[in-house]
Amino acid sequence: MTGLRMAVGLSVVALVTVTGCARRSASVWTPPAAGPSVFHRQVNNAVDAGDGDLQVRQWQRQMATQPDDLETRLQLARHFEALQMPDLALEHYRLALVRHPHSVAARLGAAQNLRRLSLPTEAEKMLADAPEKTAALLTMLGIVQDELEQHREAEQSHRAALALNPQDDSLHNNLGYNLMLQGRSAAAVEEFRAALALRPRSEVARGNLAQALAADNPTEALLHWESIAGPATAHNNLAAALIEQGKYAEARQELKAALTGGSPLPESMHNLKLGSELDGKPATFELSSKPGLWSRWGRSVRRWWVRQEDEPGRSAAAGRAGRRSSTRAVAVRQPDR
Repeated sequence: MTGLRMAVGLSVVALVTVTGCARRSASVWTPPAAGPSVFHRQVNNAVDAGDGDLQVRQWQRQMATQPDDLETRLQLARHFEALQMPDLALEHYRLALVRHPHSVAARLGAAQNLRRLSLPTEAEKMLADAPEKTAALLTMLGIVQDELEQHREAEQSHRAALALNPQDDSLHNNLGYNLMLQGRSAAAVEEFRAALALRPRSEVARGNLAQALAADNPTEALLHWESIAGPATAHNNLAAALIEQGKYAEARQELKAALTGGSPLPESMHNLKLGSELDGKPATFELSSKPGLWSRWGRSVRRWWVRQEDEPGRSAAAGRAGRRSSTRAVAVRQPDR
């Protein structure tokens, strides 16, 4: 669904100003060799192999004497995951599956690391080949199929997972997300409401519900967003949805509410500029009260606008060409998918 694709860049942008002063550092002599020194080469190889890590060496010795020890193999895989080494983690999960093909943990771990390695097709095959289908395996299969834009097949996987565990709120959320991707907002709303009935404090399901309601019930959508992220974020997110629908005047009013209620959000600044490019109207508002505050905000908008226009390679035409993926929404955290 175009609207969903528009607003899934869900992260709060933090602007940090870094200041520093010049300082002198001690010089370290390095050999003039073309490649890394023998010392560095040996250390790197040791880390790659797991040598030097006493816990890893202990696990490896245990695997050598007890090759069927599934839990130790999984511990090794998770250790390399924690080290951000998905290729090594994947190999350990695959070794676990050779001896334990029914292990859900090993199959899920292998699929997750295939996704991290940007191999979603292989991840789909890994999950589809499971000898027994659990709710966890089926919902992960649906997620991977959604990433491959196989939304109809993904819906079947999500529904099969839900049939096995209808009281799991995350499974309702994932089915609702799939339905939104298909443009079936009304059906998605039902699933998000079901997820919230099971876990009322789920910010993920509530944020997704707001997104699904934005087109037909913006007032309720705004209330849901406000309850988890505050008014500025709520107005910005609704404005992003309205821009995607081509409702630029309504979006401008939401951006006005977002930008005049406190410190301007970078996402709202971006959406204001994008809306101006799309409807051809200036990126300004008229404020009937608090002129001092408005004047200061107006100056900040102009300064921001100049910085954006000065960026190399940017133009209004480029902004219009990419408008379907350029609006920005803010959320507390990523969906539980």
